[in-house]
Amino acid sequence: MTIRAKLKSYVQVQFGTDLYGFIKRKSHVDGLYDYEIASLLKVSHSMVTKLRIAYGIKRADGFSGRFDRRYGKGSVEKFKKMAEHPDTTLTEIGRHFGFSKEYAGRSIKRYTVLLILRCKKKRQIKKKESLAELDKRKTVVFIHPTTHPTSKELQLNIPEGIIEFPFDTSRAAFNLVWTGAAERYSNIRYILSHAVGTVPFLAWRFSLLDYDYRFRKRAPLGAMAYLKRFYYDLALSANPYALRSLQELVGPEQVLYGSGNPFANSYLVANGIDFIKKYDGYSDEDRKLIYRSNALKLFPRLQKLAES
Repeated sequence: MTIRAKLKSYVQVQFGTDLYGFIKRKSHVDGLYDYEIASLLKVSHSMVTKLRIAYGIKRADGFSGRFDRRYGKGSVEKFKKMAEHPDTTLTEIGRHFGFSKEYAGRSIKRYTVLLILRCKKKRQIKKKESLAELDKRKTVVFIHPTTHPTSKELQLNIPEGIIEFPFDTSRAAFNLVWTGAAERYSNIRYILSHAVGTVPFLAWRFSLLDYDYRFRKRAPLGAMAYLKRFYYDLALSANPYALRSLQELVGPEQVLYGSGNPFANSYLVANGIDFIKKYDGYSDEDRKLIYRSNALKLFPRLQKLAES
């Protein structure tokens, strides 16, 4: 007999209901968390979570259910309004519901965490919807880095464009593969800035994830296959250190010219053009691809303008 079958029998005998109904009631009506339901069933927390997901039962808002049961129906809405009002003090909230200001503070903390989780989930849904639409349109997406808040916390005081920008681009590239977005939305063509930062150096290391079955479910072609699909521009990256490494990852058909203008001054732009022109790693045919042909393939409607 399987564990699920034993649980069904146990719930029927002990609680007089079926397993699905029991989990749904405890989650939605009683507002219990998975670990609390698990303690009633004498199984692991993860087991209840798996069952709830398998049954299509969404995780209930335990905070709201508990608060309403303890302080009366509609209390949680009143609490939320008071907690969100800038002029309401913890003492006033505690006096209204009959608990201490310390408990009011803890309750607000729990409520704030719930708000953050909800906002995060909404952002994830919005992101998925955006990627799905971009995929449907077979869009070309250009990704330029910015400075992540955690980078500022390091307080290195090195200009952000020197170190942090390439790191940010690298995280974006790896995250597209890691999350499975590169597989699910395979019609999107991505152009990544600055010869994609540290990706060529870390590509092999990242490909070790291919041995993780969970990663292979999200990226069945293997890490390298997705990294080789991306396009890479050469903005502020026309130098032997970046190009030699990039050439190990992709051929010239995945590379685009980038100047770095207006952030790069005229000297840097001219120096980059001159380097690509003289670089022994690219043939004249390769340079035609990088300067022109690859871009026209990505943006075919510009072909007529280019010919006129």
